[in-house]
Amino acid sequence: KFQFLYPLDIPIKEKIKNLQKEEETLRKLIVEAQAKHYKCHNMGYFEFTSKIAKYKEEIADIKQKITKFRNERIKIVKSENLLSDLHNERNEIIKILENLQKEYFVNNKIPKDEYEDRLQSYNERLAEIEDDILTLQLKKK
Repeated sequence: KFQFLYPLDIPIKEKIKNLQKEEETLRKLIVEAQAKHYKCHNMGYFEFTSKIAKYKEEIADIKQKITKFRNERIKIVKSENLLSDLHNERNEIIKILENLQKEYFVNNKIPKDEYEDRLQSYNERLAEIEDDILTLQLKKK
């Protein structure tokens, strides 16, 4: 299992970004394992299933940590600043999704499995952002 320690002086926002990078790395490792197992036949079934299970478990753990950090952040950051950050992050993810779709549909640069995994991950994050924005807007009233 990956173990990452965060010094206390790193802002919560950076911790979240680092965790998101870890999640993206794990998703790439899943795609690599799938390619080794299904296309190259370089990995046996047992090794493949255990690696995928481990990676998915670590992704679930990362998602829990991200949620915990976001909740901490909501408590300490002014809602106006947080709303602005959330809108910026939403716009970034929309741009990433546009590039992802272009890579898959126009340029055919990524496999279907990778596209679907990344699409699901980004759509989940967009839904979380929308929920956070709505919550903050309701808090303001």
